[in-house]
Amino acid sequence: MRIASFAILRGACLSIALGLAFTASKVDAASNSAFDIGINYYGSDVGKSLTGATGFFLHFQVKSGRNWIYPTFGASLETMSGNASLPGGTQNASLLAGQIEGGVEVLPATAYVNPFIAVQGLLGWASLSLPDADTRSLALAYGFVVSGGTEIRFSAKEDAKGIRLRTAFRFLTGNLAGISGFQLNALQVGIGMVF
Repeated sequence: MRIASFAILRGACLSIALGLAFTASKVDAASNSAFDIGINYYGSDVGKSLTGATGFFLHFQVKSGRNWIYPTFGASLETMSGNASLPGGTQNASLLAGQIEGGVEVLPATAYVNPFIAVQGLLGWASLSLPDADTRSLALAYGFVVSGGTEIRFSAKEDAKGIRLRTAFRFLTGNLAGISGFQLNALQVGIGMVF
């Protein structure tokens, strides 16, 4: 388990570093910023997750590139108030978490409707409060996200403004509530803008 956690952390850091390096090196390339807001549907192993809870997120990203490949860098913030699945049963919980991300997005350069897929590494923090047990834990969180969706542009230019629809599966883990490998995995559904 420790080796797998280290491999995920190393992969997340490498993806973020590559996203930063490639985004910074593409000064002459077309670039876009995007944001989306949406809902997290948490689900994972019973006894060490937020299985069955829902929450909200705000996601922002910058991408730069030409034609198909766009290195990305971004950040997200999320909140949840619901139940946590712990070894002793279910407890009321609230979560506040944030991550930075780096990776790559594949986006064909078409006229108005641009479907995309993306993979990013995540590195951040998570604060989980359990009011019934009067405990709060703060931990490093790391993982990755695989997303897909479409951008509906208002004009045919590569860097045109538009609407962004995004669905993602996020794998995120950390040591929360005294549990090693507490899982914050979520299905994310969001809508936003490209500008």
